[in-house]
Amino acid sequence: MSLDPALHNPRTFQSIGFVVLGYFGYSVSDMVAKFLMKDYPLFQVMAMTSAISLGIMTLWALSKYGSKSLFPANLKLHLLRSFLIIFTAFFFVSALKLLPLADFYGIAFTIPFFTMGMAIIFLKEKIGPHRIAAAIFGFLGVLVLAGPQFDHIGMGVVFGLLGAFIGSFGIIVIRKIGSHHPVPVYGFWPFLFICTSSTLAMIVTGDYKPMPLETLPFVALGGCFATLGMACVSIGFARAPDTSLVTPFHYTQIIWGVALGWIVFGTLPVTTTYIGLFMIVCAGLYSLWREYVHKHHILN
Repeated sequence: MSLDPALHNPRTFQSIGFVVLGYFGYSVSDMVAKFLMKDYPLFQVMAMTSAISLGIMTLWALSKYGSKSLFPANLKLHLLRSFLIIFTAFFFVSALKLLPLADFYGIAFTIPFFTMGMAIIFLKEKIGPHRIAAAIFGFLGVLVLAGPQFDHIGMGVVFGLLGAFIGSFGIIVIRKIGSHHPVPVYGFWPFLFICTSSTLAMIVTGDYKPMPLETLPFVALGGCFATLGMACVSIGFARAPDTSLVTPFHYTQIIWGVALGWIVFGTLPVTTTYIGLFMIVCAGLYSLWREYVHKHHILN
């Protein structure tokens, strides 16, 4: 039996590098949002950071690809994905406000399991008993992670699971979209939808707090790192010879989550969080491994 040629392809390692950098960008952006929400309303933080990201994506698309690139043939799918991302972002940011970073990522890591179920329903994919067992084990990990702390972070867990559930629909849609569009297109419409809806919500609720000039660099930081995350993850997955080889590096977010939570907020996960995270990550990695060996006919 010969090894998969993708393991020897330089693009594999380049893709892994992009994906790791991208999830680091997302983690810094999440940390900034959590930091800002200590003093400012949720919709205000979402509107301002997404406006920065939208500006970057717009300039990138117009300068390199032209305005026509923003209106691909399957624009309806991009708009559907962006609509789903509005709610995903709202629930995830709400969860971030209530949960420590490590706990938040533990909940967010349930996305692959929700996606698995939706792939069965909408894409008619066949999922074997091994991956079903892994999904059950992963959800048990969520229960362990939420265990003793559930009395005071219960809504954070609920918001996180809702975000993961809706985000899984977005993944199904992006599978339909494909990876052949310019990178800015994948970020332009989601950031436009988030910025517009958050601004309208802020106006309707009147929930706004004046922000001093010295705080604006943090807003810009969050927007820039969110853009970095979206761009690098998109490039990494688009260039990867085999998606299953780079997907496990999503779990590097927990490293950034624990590190940033300790450095910025002075918090470290409790024992049950470590156990739950271990169960969730193991279940996810096992599911990905089964997908890889099945695809490459390594096991019968």
